[in-house]
Amino acid sequence: GSQGTKDTSEWVNANNYRQWLVKDTTPTTAVTGTTSLTKIGSSILIPANTFSAEDVMILEGVSFEKTGTAGTCQMRIYHNTSNTLTGATSIASFSMANSNVSAKMARTFEIYGSLLKARVSGSVNALSDIAAFSNAPLSISFNPAIDNYFFSTVLLSNASDSVTRTQLLISK
Repeated sequence: GSQGTKDTSEWVNANNYRQWLVKDTTPTTAVTGTTSLTKIGSSILIPANTFSAEDVMILEGVSFEKTGTAGTCQMRIYHNTSNTLTGATSIASFSMANSNVSAKMARTFEIYGSLLKARVSGSVNALSDIAAFSNAPLSISFNPAIDNYFFSTVLLSNASDSVTRTQLLISK
């Protein structure tokens, strides 16, 4: 009734709505000819103070398309406090099988004090965190008061395959 409408209006007016931080649907340049871990697409800067100490970061989706079925393709998201993959920590991972030609990975991260947490660790092979897991959840150091960088990467097991990132959506 009218109470529900009022509640919704108050909720929206209190800025309780999803805000896009990254909304990229332009396919990247293809990664091919290598079996080394390769950054795909630009680094993702989340500026200082984008998040508070008790906030949520939602990886709505990171999507990849693979041409070729010669090998697997591991896709990962990494976090670092500087604009380099060196020393970065994996926060999400999924491995496409030889026969897979597309995949979309999603996660919900909690920012809790000085930690970035998720239901599944960054090394576990999972498309989503909507499941039950027997491993320890992700819990890494995270300071929302400084610039934070995120990277999407791929690792082909066969250099003759080719992969592009077709979507990267992050909200709060």
